[in-house]
Amino acid sequence: MNTPLNTYSYTSGPAVLVDRLCREIEFEQTLNELLPWDASRCKLSPGARIKALVINVLSGKDPLCHVKRFYRDQDVELLFGDGVTADDLNDDALARALDKLHEATPWKVYSTLAIRAMRKLDLPIGTLHNDTTSVSLHGAYEGEADLQIVRGHSKDYRPNLKQIMLGLAVSPER
Repeated sequence: MNTPLNTYSYTSGPAVLVDRLCREIEFEQTLNELLPWDASRCKLSPGARIKALVINVLSGKDPLCHVKRFYRDQDVELLFGDGVTADDLNDDALARALDKLHEATPWKVYSTLAIRAMRKLDLPIGTLHNDTTSVSLHGAYEGEADLQIVRGHSKDYRPNLKQIMLGLAVSPER
């Protein structure tokens, strides 16, 4: 009598590729250095949890409460290490990692990640091209401490509108 093999197949999509790119630029390690956390109280580091969010966003972007369900079809141990399960990537754990990111000032974390990735990939950082744009806003935005909503010269030529400025720096192609 033949016994059927106990098998399960995973759908990887872009998850494995994104994981490898994150490993190449030391994404997780950099976040773990920059974000406040206590390793004795966490099964997964904030870097691993934010990497889980990045993989999810680049694979289709589920709401935070459904990210755990997304990882039920992924090889979680391959992506995050032995003993890690989809249940470890629940919305509470992911939200706590986002709280840690907020505490560490996201733009500073992003800048550090970007510069380290450029160095790791041997991209030139001596010359950067910068561009900014404004986004007009409507409605009340009171108490937004981390977001400077101001009035001023906007791309819409409407100095009466509330706006935020967004900027991007890129390196020249080789």
